[in-house]
Amino acid sequence: MLGLIGYEGDSVSDALKTYADRVGLKAVRVTNPAAWTTTISVPGGDDVAMISPSGERLTCAVNRGLPSSSSLTEGENNDVLAAWWAGLAMMSGPVVNRPDATGFIPSPIVQSTILTTDVRQYASSLPGAVTANVHDAVSGTFQYRVGAQEHTVFAPVASVTRFDPSRTWRLMIAGHELIDVSVPTAGLLSGERRSAAAALRRMQACGLVFALVVFSRIGETLDIVAINPLPTLSHYGRQQERVHSSLLKWLRP
Repeated sequence: MLGLIGYEGDSVSDALKTYADRVGLKAVRVTNPAAWTTTISVPGGDDVAMISPSGERLTCAVNRGLPSSSSLTEGENNDVLAAWWAGLAMMSGPVVNRPDATGFIPSPIVQSTILTTDVRQYASSLPGAVTANVHDAVSGTFQYRVGAQEHTVFAPVASVTRFDPSRTWRLMIAGHELIDVSVPTAGLLSGERRSAAAALRRMQACGLVFALVVFSRIGETLDIVAINPLPTLSHYGRQQERVHSSLLKWLRP
C-alpha cells in the first residue's frame, strides 16, 4: 500500500491519491501519523512495519512532510517524528524523500549559488540580462531579485543565485523520467538536454526522485539554479498526468 504523507490540504498528495485510485494502486493519505504503529526490528532494522489504524501495512511512500498533532505535546510529536523518520529511512520499498543518515530529505547543494556580505558589489558585476535571486543564507528566506524591486531588508550573509530569465528551463524529476515543464517550453538544445540529464541522474543516485530543478544558461555554461524537493501542482500542472504516471511507475516497478 502506498502512503501519501503530508498535511491536510496538500494538493500534491491529494492529486496523487486521486491518480492512484484511478489506476488501481491502493493508496492512503497519512495526515495523522500518531494513529499509526511503527515497528523496527533491531539490530539491523531489516524489518520495518508501518501499520495503519485499519491494520494495513505500507510498502512504499511519498514523504511530503510529517504532520504534527495539536493533541500531543511537543515531546510526543518529536517521538512520532523520530519513529516515522527511522521507519521511512529503513523501509525496504521505494520512498520519495527518504530521510538520510542526518535526518534530512535529499536536497543537493546548488553549486552556482554564492555567499556574500555585499550583494550590491556582486550585482554590479552581472552581465547584460543576467539577474539574481537573493536569500538569507541562514534562514533560506527569499528576500528580493536583483534589479526587479526595491530592497530594504539585508541579511548579514546573503545566498545569491544568478540566472538569465530568457534562457531558463524548469524540469521535473519524476521517477526515472525527466520532464520539461517550462511554460512556454523554452526548448533545450540536444547538448544541453544531455548535460541536464546527466546532472539529474547524479541527483537520482543521491535519492532525489520527485523534484523541480531549474537550469539557466549563462554564456556557454548550463547551471542548476534551484532544486525544490517538495514541488507544488503549480510547478507542473500542465504535465500533471505524465508526472504522476512516471512517479507511480517508479513506486511500483
